[in-house]
Order: sequence, then C-alpha cells, then structure tokens
Amino acid sequence: RGLQSIQRGSPRTHPNLRDLDRSPLLSRVVAIDIESNRDTIWEYGWRSLTGSHLRKNRTGIKGKELQEAVDASLLGLEHPCVVGHNLLAWDWTILKEHGARFPSKLELWDTLVASWLLAPWLSSHALVVNENAHRADADADECFKLFDEQAKHFSHCLPNDSLDIRDLVDHLFEKPELLDAIKGREYPDELHSELPGPTLFP
Repeated sequence: RGLQSIQRGSPRTHPNLRDLDRSPLLSRVVAIDIESNRDTIWEYGWRSLTGSHLRKNRTGIKGKELQEAVDASLLGLEHPCVVGHNLLAWDWTILKEHGARFPSKLELWDTLVASWLLAPWLSSHALVVNENAHRADADADECFKLFDEQAKHFSHCLPNDSLDIRDLVDHLFEKPELLDAIKGREYPDELHSELPGPTLFP
C-alpha cells in the first residue's frame, strides 16, 4: 500500500498534561519514532500537543514522502525540540542518512540518555509501551509522556531553559551537585555507600 497518514485523535489523558499544556516549552516539543532496519523506513510516527500521528509505507518512506512526514510532524516550528528514545544513536542518525532535513535551529532530547542520568543503576532503560509496541505512533506517544516526566525532574538543571540533552549532559558534568536536588534520584543502599559524592555515574 502507498503512504498512509493516521491521526489517533486527541492526546490521551495524562495526570500532568493540563499543566504542561500551558508551557511554552512543551508547545515546541515533538516526540518521534521510526520503524526501520536502517536501509528502509517503514513507519514514521510523532506525538505533539496536537495528538499522535503515523505515516507508513510497506515499501519504504523515502525522498519527498519522508520529507513531507518530517515537515508535518514539526508543525512549521522554527525552533523545535525533537524527542526520541535512543534518538541520537538511531532515529536521528537514520533520518539524516535518508536525507531528511530539519530546521537549523533545533534541540534534541534523547529520553534514553535522560533515563540513564536519572537512574544509572537500572539494568534496563527500554521504552515500555503497553499497547501497539513497535508501532511508531504508539512509541512516540509513550516517549512524549516520558519526556514530560523527565523534564520535570530536570527543570532546575536545564541551562538557559535549553531542552537539548547534550547541553544538559555538559551542564551536569560541570555541576554534578545539581543531581542531588532531583527528587527520587536515590541510589540503592548498597551502591550509595560506595559513592564519594555527587556523580553522574554509579
């Protein structure tokens, strides 16, 4: 079948979404996900405050079709924050390899990296999707919610309100003591006793 566009309706109810709707920062956040084997992109899904969307093509989304999907997801934003789980190593890299173009002024937030920063002792930081896992729009939807929670934890750490995970990592390396103020970021007792002080690593 050819390229398809699916809108899954209004954003699902989320405990803190009402407060975040008023945030100018969240208004430029777009969570994306692709289903791909690197050579071929079959699905491109995204989630923003407008809802969840999906483009898919069994023979592969490429060229003009891919760029149209990317443009639709970014909503004409001049300074978007693109969010994804393992974004930097997977989705972003593959999209760039396939020639997708993004605004020159944008920020990237990898929820996998942020998850590790919040709880580096966990054995897995996989994105947990209870329904329609490995469908790009469902994964993007869950990633948007995960970003929602992560942004709250890191709100006091974000340099100049930047939503770029690379800026956050650099900032935390300079000021690791900021991690102590993150609510709920407590090492298991057996690890905590071995730590010399504030640190990014277990």
